[in-house]
Amino acid sequence: CLLTDKINNFDLDDTEIPLHFESLLNYIQFLLRQTEIDLQATIPDARYKRVKAKTVFAYAIRFLRDEAINFIRQETKDQSFKVEDVLWVLTVPAIWSPKAKQFMREAAYEVTF
Repeated sequence: CLLTDKINNFDLDDTEIPLHFESLLNYIQFLLRQTEIDLQATIPDARYKRVKAKTVFAYAIRFLRDEAINFIRQETKDQSFKVEDVLWVLTVPAIWSPKAKQFMREAAYEVTF
């Protein structure tokens, strides 16, 4: 799978990685099911190849950040609008364990805001 190969050699500046939301939902369910979460945890993709969970979540966060910035630029017609012009807040469900919340923080730290 191209996505798996790209994620295993992931570069947060790589813009060619397609985001598969169905897989992302599976990864979120993975987080919810875990009682202990290792920051180096891997999860299976659609073809059961192991990928780093934190890297997948970092990519998803970056994708959403970029989509938000592009939407703001289109709506305001201000192409100079930058990521730094926003105060970003990442929320997680209150029912998540402290380890799951920390996992999301660590994934967010990999993304430049």
